[in-house]
Amino acid sequence: MKEHQKRLQNKVENLENRSHRQNLRIVGIPEGCEGTDASAYVANMLEKLMGEGSFSSPLEVDRAHRMLARLPRANEPPRAMVVRMHRFLEKEQILHWAKQTRSYSKETAMSKEPGAADSTAEEPSNSTRSPKYTDGGYGWVILASCFVITGLSTSFVKSFGIFFRDIQEYFDELAFKVSWISSITVAVFHAGCLGNGFAWLPSVSLVTQYFRERRPLANAIASCGECVFTFIFTPFYQWLVDQMSWRQTMMIIAGIQLNLCVCGALMRPYQPQKKYLTFTPSSASTSRKDLSRTSPDRKKNLAHFFDLPLLKQPKFICMVFFGFFSAMGFFIPDMYLIPHAQNIGIEHFQAALLMSYWSAGDCIGRLSCGWLANFRLVKSIRLTAILITILSIALMLFPVAKSYTLLVIFSCICGFFFGTMLAIIVTVLTDVMGVEKLDNALGLIMFFRSIACLFGPPLAGLLVDTSGDYSSGFYVGGGGLFIAVCFLMLADYFLDHEPNFNQDTEKEMEKFISQCQPQEEAEKGKLGTDRTNGTESEVSE
Repeated sequence: MKEHQKRLQNKVENLENRSHRQNLRIVGIPEGCEGTDASAYVANMLEKLMGEGSFSSPLEVDRAHRMLARLPRANEPPRAMVVRMHRFLEKEQILHWAKQTRSYSKETAMSKEPGAADSTAEEPSNSTRSPKYTDGGYGWVILASCFVITGLSTSFVKSFGIFFRDIQEYFDELAFKVSWISSITVAVFHAGCLGNGFAWLPSVSLVTQYFRERRPLANAIASCGECVFTFIFTPFYQWLVDQMSWRQTMMIIAGIQLNLCVCGALMRPYQPQKKYLTFTPSSASTSRKDLSRTSPDRKKNLAHFFDLPLLKQPKFICMVFFGFFSAMGFFIPDMYLIPHAQNIGIEHFQAALLMSYWSAGDCIGRLSCGWLANFRLVKSIRLTAILITILSIALMLFPVAKSYTLLVIFSCICGFFFGTMLAIIVTVLTDVMGVEKLDNALGLIMFFRSIACLFGPPLAGLLVDTSGDYSSGFYVGGGGLFIAVCFLMLADYFLDHEPNFNQDTEKEMEKFISQCQPQEEAEKGKLGTDRTNGTESEVSE
């Protein structure tokens, strides 16, 4: 039995050492760029760097993972990435290309003992650091365009309360039916399939790509367009309604929306600065435990927008439910704020100013929270959970306000916490899913949010018709946000307890043998090696 165990161990170590001959260590890839499928990302990156047609067949990467070390800070270089190529000849071709581009470097020391710890994890020099996001330059133009797009796209939706009672009286319909106008508008916008959704989704994605160090602040500034435009346009729209009619006001709003075309013309795809990457042969001392932590999935998902495999991740499912229930708290209070004030006897123009007060607090909240989130004192997802909890309580207490002074105070408070939540919501999604998967994750979440936006306002309108009081809308909004917080906390739990791939030694050895044995036979066939292992080699001779 002891001889059998020793022979098995020698065989595993031999196979392990052979597999490392196909390993590369790549230095300079920014943290988080690989997303959830590092193998596919590395394969695409190498094909783009070396040019199409460089390989006789599609490049295949068996495994790719970061070196086991703590996450680097803002000014530190990213961790190296260990990559195991599917074919030995492709690994040699990549190293040859790296030598020609003068970006090849050898490790100063390499352990030859199988299973030894990696003693020379190489730090990249300044010339081989990853290409940083610009955090400026043309990014400021992108940020300004996103500011205007966000403002034009959302200010009308938030100001719809001005037209709510006029439309209700003109058509003599219930609040339930009038709510469908706003709910369909918001649902289509969130689905990104028509109208302003076409402009807003790409602009938010570009801001995330152009900014890294200042990403929370950039997202906060971009989202402030909603506050500034709502602050200005809400009283302006009310003035137009008083001077003309709600129909003529709609025509003027349609003309203002044409400025989205100007902002769209200023958008440019992000192109990172070109810098050489450093390729080094991975040491034979990389442990089996490091390799076992990597995902064997090498499938390339061709779907760019709807990345359905994301729905298999528990943390993403929680973010989907968070987006679904939080959508109720996003738009229902805005829709019923002005009608609620008018219903309790507030003059129309003063009622419209409540939305301006709300937007002022919203703007202050976004900027202050974006600035605070930049310090990374608290995890963004936990900070968001705290802020949404406070907002949900404030919304459910909003109907208590009966005087105009109390309405102004509650509007400022709710607007402030509403702004703090929206300032870092994209940052939270980026932290949970990574930059590489942000577009796909945001697209899916917006799709499910659109469903909530479609049925949330009519549900609140049905309660308003039943109770005869617009306060029901605030209860629905606050309750939806409270449920959303629960799913956000679950997402934080799954994020902190990602699947641990540590297994016991026996299972790990069996898994490694099953993965390496077919590759060993393929390598023998290609290179014509006659090397065999243990007792089996003696019998074959």
